[in-house]
Amino acid sequence: GSAADMATMVGLPQDVTREEMVRRLRFFPTSSEFLNSNHYSNFMYTIAGHLVERMSGLSWADLVKTKVFDKLLMTSSTFATEGMMVEDAALPYRFHASKPGEQFLEQNLTLFNLHPSEPAGSLMSSAEDMSKWLRHLIRNLNIKGNDSGVNMLIGDAFHQWVTVPDVRPEASLSHESESVLGYGMGWDVSNYRDHRRYVYGGGVYAYQTRIWLFPDSFSAIFVSINGPGMESAARALDAVMYHISDIILRKPAWASIDSACCCHESHDDDAENKNQTQKEKQYYVPVEKYVGVYGN
Repeated sequence: GSAADMATMVGLPQDVTREEMVRRLRFFPTSSEFLNSNHYSNFMYTIAGHLVERMSGLSWADLVKTKVFDKLLMTSSTFATEGMMVEDAALPYRFHASKPGEQFLEQNLTLFNLHPSEPAGSLMSSAEDMSKWLRHLIRNLNIKGNDSGVNMLIGDAFHQWVTVPDVRPEASLSHESESVLGYGMGWDVSNYRDHRRYVYGGGVYAYQTRIWLFPDSFSAIFVSINGPGMESAARALDAVMYHISDIILRKPAWASIDSACCCHESHDDDAENKNQTQKEKQYYVPVEKYVGVYGN
């Protein structure tokens, strides 16, 4: 719900480089004093991607491919939007309850061109490849002792660098045992039913992904969907994650089918659009304010 979020998705010319965008970010007004509060921003991941480009001399995509994909034999992993053209790619679909016979419609693929903010959300992978990466994370998170290798870097990524308030969306699922502790480098640090847990959740339009790591149980869960592209899909994903987690942790399952279902009539696109309109009135400045050619 901010101008920064909008610029991640739309509005920037295709010839704008990551370097040019990062150079101009210093003109953004500050929302708080440095190190005084925590604020998530997709632009920070764009800056991180640009930083490793400058340090390595490689593009961000080439660096990810050579240092992660190739070393872990993640042969089907790629980047949007090129990866969406692969023959067996799972294309994004949006649910429309008001359109009988064609309720799931393919989204326009140009929506997923995040240039120049690709480091914030353009990775595409498969369940098989993700299992290779998650095994790598779990193994290195459990290595003990003073090792100067890659596990130290992975441990730093999961370190709780900041403490954040335990605030959750009103409609989200949660368990009484849960406690949100803080934030690492891309991972939420939390506890669930007396187990240390690291959580990643994100998405672009119809695509939604969840990853939960339980390093003390040597367990990881990855779930990804390509629709229905509604806010209620997040609740469904979380219900699935809770249920699988309870099986792994050998705890009584509590998330029900009813709590997981996301496509009831009450959750159709009209209802969501109405809610979204209310949010826009509350949070967004008039769209006319964004129209034009301008820059810092």
